[in-house]
Amino acid sequence: MPGCRDFQLSQIDASTDPYPITNSDSRKSMNIDEQVGIFEKADPKKQFTNCFNIAGRFFHILYVGITTYNYCKDTLTAELRDQVELEETREFANNRLQEYDELHQQRRDALKEIRQLRESVIVETTEYKCLQSQLSVLYNESMQLKTQLDDTRQQLQSSKNCHLRYMEMMESEELKYGTKKITRRVYAIGRCVSTILQGT
Repeated sequence: MPGCRDFQLSQIDASTDPYPITNSDSRKSMNIDEQVGIFEKADPKKQFTNCFNIAGRFFHILYVGITTYNYCKDTLTAELRDQVELEETREFANNRLQEYDELHQQRRDALKEIRQLRESVIVETTEYKCLQSQLSVLYNESMQLKTQLDDTRQQLQSSKNCHLRYMEMMESEELKYGTKKITRRVYAIGRCVSTILQGT
């Protein structure tokens, strides 16, 4: 946003003046007495027209001045508001940064104190005892799980051995049954051969 200093009255278009001063107006180069004399000698209609033109130019200049004042006021107000917000943001950031530095320093001091603590002091703290109790519970649970795992492995191995023995027994029974069946067929074939030989 441009500043108020950048707003020049000379930048206003002259065409906005409803009562411009023409080049033919010779009063610009006259002194006051000459202008008053000419004004008194002029006819009333021209006097009224001149007064009306002067009043119009006055109100136009007044309007331009008020517009310029409002523009400058709004511009300065916006700039001041932005500056205040910027200062508040900068102050907030500085406060947060200071708090961060303080917390960081507290952390470093706490770590330094922890490193310098003796073991006897650490062992007597409530936090250490609580952690030790939790560790004992976890160790007991892990031992129970290990025992259950060993039992499960033994049961699995026993089941595997039983299954192998059962398979061996089934194979042995099948072999015996097949041997008996073959023996019977051989015996039957032998009898048939003997009968045929006797008949001849």
